[in-house]
Amino acid sequence: DKCAIFGNDGNDLGIAMQWMDRTYDDVASLYRLLISPQLKPAYERLKETGNYRVVIYTMRATFLLYRSGFRPSVIPLRWNPAWHCGSQVYFPSSIKTAEDILATYCTPIELMEEEKVDLRKSLERMLAAREAIAHELGLQEPPVVVVTATPKDVGSTARELGFEMWRSFLWDDNVR
Repeated sequence: DKCAIFGNDGNDLGIAMQWMDRTYDDVASLYRLLISPQLKPAYERLKETGNYRVVIYTMRATFLLYRSGFRPSVIPLRWNPAWHCGSQVYFPSSIKTAEDILATYCTPIELMEEEKVDLRKSLERMLAAREAIAHELGLQEPPVVVVTATPKDVGSTARELGFEMWRSFLWDDNVR
């Protein structure tokens, strides 16, 4: 959360600055400026433990339960079924754009064009934050992004990703 990028993963800042019409590259550049100076030192210390992998774990219920601003509805969102596990969705490293994610939308409720634009911009902000983190850490590929609509569960998330729980570490400002 606020540990890696200041301002709630940078998600709210773009909205507050009315950057809804800015390009993905503009937003990604902004997020690179908002990287916490503690991110790289924490990563370097964790690398010393040996085998490691970075995963972004964020609570963004809107990617699972979308509250439309364009009709009085909460829409349960389903993406590629292989990405879902319980109340979480695992966006793989292979995802490059918001369109890649939107192309897998499989909820039977058709989204309005305005809702698609809103989700696209939110997904772009998430991917831009991921890109900024990957850039800062010098990662060869972008990390998996795990999105949850419930309190974070490191144990089950680690198991789902094939990690040993005892070797998993959550760097987060929210200890709940």
